[in-house]
Amino acid sequence: AVMSELLDLQDDLAATVVWLAEYWSADLPVPPVYGRGGGVLGPAHVELSAYCLDPGVVARIARLLGVPVTDDARPDDNGYRYRRASRRFGRVTLAAFTALATDTEPAP
Repeated sequence: AVMSELLDLQDDLAATVVWLAEYWSADLPVPPVYGRGGGVLGPAHVELSAYCLDPGVVARIARLLGVPVTDDARPDDNGYRYRRASRRFGRVTLAAFTALATDTEPAP
């Protein structure tokens, strides 16, 4: 089961790498890589999530990904809302996000 899970993850990572090589340009923010192990929490998963200072960059990345831009309906536990775009490549998620203005302060 472990070997099968790793092989599936390897295939999804390869698809993501090919997509990045074809579409991601050097002027876009570099997304750090985060991983989550399998087991009780579900299958292993990798997330590449780029913070964008400019909301226009999130819109641009959304167009590249072929997905809509969405805004959080409610603030998170820290009181922040985000605008985001994300696409899954199997067990790999590629996302871009930016902060939205809150009731007490403007977005960065």
